[in-house]
Amino acid sequence: MAPRSFSGFTLVEMVVALAAVAMLAVMALPTFQGRLAEARRGDATAALQRIQVAQDRYRDAHGLYATTLAPLGVAALSSEGLYDLALEVGPGDRYVGRARARADGSQAHDGACAEISLHVEQGFATLGPTTRCWGR
Repeated sequence: MAPRSFSGFTLVEMVVALAAVAMLAVMALPTFQGRLAEARRGDATAALQRIQVAQDRYRDAHGLYATTLAPLGVAALSSEGLYDLALEVGPGDRYVGRARARADGSQAHDGACAEISLHVEQGFATLGPTTRCWGR
């Protein structure tokens, strides 16, 4: 009688394959989460750009910048609800729009980009804290 051959995988082979897949997933997860956080920053930058456009329109109509978000028709929360928006009007012809990651949101642990800002002085904008936070 000839020896019988079996086809398929042994339990050891399956465990080794699953361990390899798990190792790859563990290595890829931080990169994925970082890219996801970068993509979500678009919610903040879009909101700050809406503030800038609204402030330009308001200044054209009233001769000065609005001191709060209400007259601009801009909500205090970004479109996706990830950032709280604030407006600070400084002395002279300047203002700062800020988008702060909500403490209870997915962007709360975004590190250096937990607060993204737009500084406008005499019509010239400066992106903060770095252009990397703006995806540039």
